[in-house]
Amino acid sequence: MMANADDQQKSSIRNTLYTCLETALRLIHPYMPFVSEELWQRLPRRPGIACIPYAYQGLCRCLRMLMVVGVHLQATRPNPS
Repeated sequence: MMANADDQQKSSIRNTLYTCLETALRLIHPYMPFVSEELWQRLPRRPGIACIPYAYQGLCRCLRMLMVVGVHLQATRPNPS
């Protein structure tokens, strides 16, 4: 995917992957603090993971959005009779 992308697309792909990894590490930190801290330290641009707020609010927003999408998808499904 990145082989045929221009510089702007490559930057966008990297930022998206970085954001996904960052969020995943924030979510697993309460359960696996040593592993998440070790991986977090390898990311550029960040202080220690223990110094940042937990990603709970962002997770709640994402879950609400997924619930709304699920309800709309379910409403578009034909009812089996």
